[in-house]
Amino acid sequence: MSDNDEKEELEIELGNSVKEELKEEFKEESREVSKEEEKAPTLEERFDRLEELIGRMESGELSLDESFALYKEGLNQIQAANEMLDSVEKAMLALNENGELEEFA
Repeated sequence: MSDNDEKEELEIELGNSVKEELKEEFKEESREVSKEEEKAPTLEERFDRLEELIGRMESGELSLDESFALYKEGLNQIQAANEMLDSVEKAMLALNENGELEEFA
């Protein structure tokens, strides 16, 4: 095998390994996007999670750091629930005296 043939073979092998690495990176990025696209919790699920967090915090079995972490998660759940409620409230319509739809106030 000549030096040229060996060089070509190495380039082909290198190109194939780079392709495989790129495929793996793409797969990982696709998995990350899929996780982001997962269904957001419903309002009921958020309230259930809040009840769970409160129960754990009231148990008295958590360290201070764990309590703060759960408290922070609870605040995030409340904020998300409020945003959901706001969007529902804005979307609500009511019939006025004339039978026409208008925004609920």
